[in-house]
Amino acid sequence: MKSKYFLLLRVASSAVLVDQLAKRIVAANVDNGETIWLLPRALGIRHTRNAAAAFGWLSDLDPSYRAPVLIVLPLVIFAAVLYAFHKLDESERGLAMGLSLVVAGALSNLFDRAAQGFVVDFLRFGRARLPVYNVADICIFAGLALSFAFCCALAMKSPRAASA
Repeated sequence: MKSKYFLLLRVASSAVLVDQLAKRIVAANVDNGETIWLLPRALGIRHTRNAAAAFGWLSDLDPSYRAPVLIVLPLVIFAAVLYAFHKLDESERGLAMGLSLVVAGALSNLFDRAAQGFVVDFLRFGRARLPVYNVADICIFAGLALSFAFCCALAMKSPRAASA
């Protein structure tokens, strides 16, 4: 097995395991809607069931349409990310790590939506009415940021960038 696929397997399985375990612990120990502050005014655990997408996207859509969209859309994105991953050179480990995190986050949230019809979010940052996140969301964000950074670095290294 090529090392990039081993990296994908390790990162994705570890991140999905951590996310699923954290969601189960929160769901079992914190009432839905309850917040437990770990660092006052900075970091809290708030059990929230999110039937929409990130930042409430699609929350106004009829649930009979929203559920299939939130299953099919991540599958399409997942396929596109796996295709991009397949095209990576073995030396592009940073980009492979970023895409692995995106895959992990997408898969973990997809499992929840398919099984329960919602995702458990629980990480609350600050007292402002900011969205509540989960480990999968953070994996997606970190993976996209890492992928973007490595794409920029690769673009700067390319011969075309040097001649421009």
